[in-house]
Amino acid sequence: MPALAGPVDVPDKNTAEGLTCLTVSRISACRMWRPAALYPWGMAEGAVVFALTAALHGQIVIHEVVVQQSNFGRYPMVKPAQAPLVETYFVKSEELPTGVGEPCVPPLAPGVANALFALTGKRLRSLPLVL
Repeated sequence: MPALAGPVDVPDKNTAEGLTCLTVSRISACRMWRPAALYPWGMAEGAVVFALTAALHGQIVIHEVVVQQSNFGRYPMVKPAQAPLVETYFVKSEELPTGVGEPCVPPLAPGVANALFALTGKRLRSLPLVL
């Protein structure tokens, strides 16, 4: 089970513009046959960026029965310059192997929502997270 934690800063408390965060993930990756091979791939780091994109921009807009995001070019995503610093630590275990990137996705949006609540006092209960 992953553990994600990190401080979040929001310069503009009304719009969440300039959201910054550090994400630290602890992953029980079970039996790792080649642990060194996991780091260059950035699986956990990519999953955090994917999850943050879903949390902040994850919606499909339909206007007059036409989907407005026709392809990824029109779908806002977290860019490398906007991506948080991600520190990943693998915990050794003798359990059977499982995914490394996938476990990082589900806890990220609730974690960011709770951090935004702590900073702004506004409870966000739906995605995308918009103040």
